[in-house]
Amino acid sequence: MTFKDFKKLISYVESNNNSFAIRFESELYKHAKSDPKILETIKSINVCSTATAKMIYCSSWGKYQIMGFNIYGICKFDREIGAFLCNEWDQDKAFKTFLIAKYKKPSSFFHTQFVNDIKRELIMLSTWKESCKTYSEFVNMIKINYESFPTLRRFISRYNGSRLPSDHAIDYLLRMLYYYDKKIKIAEE
Repeated sequence: MTFKDFKKLISYVESNNNSFAIRFESELYKHAKSDPKILETIKSINVCSTATAKMIYCSSWGKYQIMGFNIYGICKFDREIGAFLCNEWDQDKAFKTFLIAKYKKPSSFFHTQFVNDIKRELIMLSTWKESCKTYSEFVNMIKINYESFPTLRRFISRYNGSRLPSDHAIDYLLRMLYYYDKKIKIAEE
């Protein structure tokens, strides 16, 4: 698996590779305390009201579903959100910037060790899946043995915010495995 394959995998998990995907997180909008500096940046760049800026802040955008507060915070995007949606290069750059910031690792790390570890753990999960008689047996196996895939666990936690063995994190992990089996492994053969 290459880093390009990994990006493709996450774009399918997050949005079915739809660069125009938008998801509004209403609970975040209602309950989260917004960073005033990022909110003001969004408001200024997008020439919008505070309520609209908060909607941008509390939505995930593009094929990687990066939250608005990360697009304008960590990723330092400096144009309107519509420009972000219309430019896959900007989305790819933001995805990589986000990973580098979350992992505090150089770019080269994601092109070597990281993707190799992700691939190894996905292959292990695929093998487990084949050995199970039922879907629920497979899910239980993941819940019991989630320590066996530290790279996937860390990625899901840092990227998606879910912690294994929660149901949300297991769902994310299963989607990663599904798209790996469907899109990436087939392309590698």
